Amino acid sequence: MKTETIQILPYIQTDSTNNEAFRLLQNREVDEGTAIVSSYQSAGKGQGGNSWESEAGKNLIFSLILRPVFLEPSRQFLLSQAVALGVRQGLSNLCDGLPFAIKWPNDIYLSNKKVSGMLIENRIMGARYDVAVVGVGINVNQERFDQNLPNPSSLKIATQVHYNLDLALEKVLSSIMQWYNLLKKHDFMAIERAYLSYLEGMNEMRIFEDNTGRFTGCIKGIDPYGKIIIEKENGVATTYEVKEIRMLF
Repeated sequence: MKTETIQILPYIQTDSTNNEAFRLLQNREVDEGTAIVSSYQSAGKGQGGNSWESEAGKNLIFSLILRPVFLEPSRQFLLSQAVALGVRQGLSNLCDGLPFAIKWPNDIYLSNKKVSGMLIENRIMGARYDVAVVGVGINVNQERFDQNLPNPSSLKIATQVHYNLDLALEKVLSSIMQWYNLLKKHDFMAIERAYLSYLEGMNEMRIFEDNTGRFTGCIKGIDPYGKIIIEKENGVATTYEVKEIRMLF
């Protein structure tokens, strides 16, 4: 099955679509734009070593194989930004323009609730980008979640609409490829500008928590390596890696 330049490989179940993508890459030549799509994964992986749980047959779980050989490995956060913009745009197109936001680094939120997350695993060969496996999970029609999860939601919870998963997949993959093609054209400024325009909490006073405790601050931007820049009330700006800071909304 193909949609635009994307070849879709459907699975009923796998341990992880990212794992399956790397198994395919080990065993044969795989075209850029191949998407491994599964109805269920038994050991889904999320950002920062977290797991990704999803009810079978109700959500989108896929891994997209890309070959951003044109991108310097030191600028790999641009790929994360482009994919986040694509997922956000695809969901907005699907849901009649609802105001989805990007929560740093690449989660997608709606009304302060998480509806999508992603994990990008890169293979670097020397000083050259070889392949990126972009794993994406989107809560579409699921209505019940583990109570221990901090703030999950789904498109159905937000809109009371049951969505066709094939249509949702088509819209999201198409939008990802639009932003990826912009990345290929080296229009980095457009990607960075758009990312900041949809970034949750940008230039707004919010409550954060780091290893020193809670504080009030404001997101001022993202550095070239993907670290978030937060200015505290005293005017001092600090950069943070993923897992070093948490926004409490």
